[in-house]
Amino acid sequence: MTNLDALKNEGVIALNQPASSPAEKTVVVLGVARSGTSMVASVLHALGVPMGEKLSVVMEDVALSQAVEARDRAALRELVALRNARHPVWGWKRPSAFEHGEVWKDCFRNPYVVAIFRDPLAIANRNRISMLMDVAQNLERSMQQTAALVGFLKKHAGPTLLCSYEKALIYPEAFVRAVDDFLDLKAADRWPQALAEMHPSPPRYLDASRVTYSLGHLDTVNDRLCSGWAFYPRQSGRSAKVQILVNDRLVHTVEALAPRPDVKEKGIHPTGLCGFRAEWPQGAAPRSGDKVEARVEGDIKGLDGSPRWLGAAGSA
Repeated sequence: MTNLDALKNEGVIALNQPASSPAEKTVVVLGVARSGTSMVASVLHALGVPMGEKLSVVMEDVALSQAVEARDRAALRELVALRNARHPVWGWKRPSAFEHGEVWKDCFRNPYVVAIFRDPLAIANRNRISMLMDVAQNLERSMQQTAALVGFLKKHAGPTLLCSYEKALIYPEAFVRAVDDFLDLKAADRWPQALAEMHPSPPRYLDASRVTYSLGHLDTVNDRLCSGWAFYPRQSGRSAKVQILVNDRLVHTVEALAPRPDVKEKGIHPTGLCGFRAEWPQGAAPRSGDKVEARVEGDIKGLDGSPRWLGAAGSA
């Protein structure tokens, strides 16, 4: 009887592996942005591969990435030397790193590349949700970047593990085993932790990767007006538009650009130009017991202090 398991496409393939794996190596995680590089980095971290110093929520070593993209080879060599001294095997994840290969390839010790690929439409739609980008334009851009990544990999002669994001989620054990084998980690005891990192939409990633994340507070609500402050921490040049809802019905939208010296003095906002004050449109003023909510346009949650219920005395 034919063993059909041998015909399964588990979405991983290793290329250019040496006869014996060096004890010291650097793992470089590549892929188009939003293609699953954070998941790969999380799996590597769970398998015992240090992924950098002061990691961001999306598992990026910011200092190393900044040195590469600034083409600062002196700073890069210094950072690499520090990591080499601390760890025989360590990793670095940066989706766009394939665009800067000429900067880092000669600086890393025995680079092992893990490249992940994802459905371009899924990438474009994620950027629509998290970055407010046009789907059609981003679909085209994702496909162009995928082609550029393939071009880099065709020229790369070193050990490479090609992975499918979608297949990794279907066959997580096969993916973790392939990563372990590729790097010769012998970390089977860590597989449960690595498998626990494989989620299609981890909440911490969804929250950290969106530009619509807002901060603010609904300070005052009465029968004449509502006021507070709001801004986008991840979009310094864009003022927030605050939607005012009464009993879940949108009644007003106001831009948060008024001076709030108190917010600036507390170190929350660099200029304090983030206040809003909205007088109720005619016929839209809330009544006693009505629910009033303030939410920044594009965000998924209300401002702190929101919702509020108008009190019997006409204020809340």
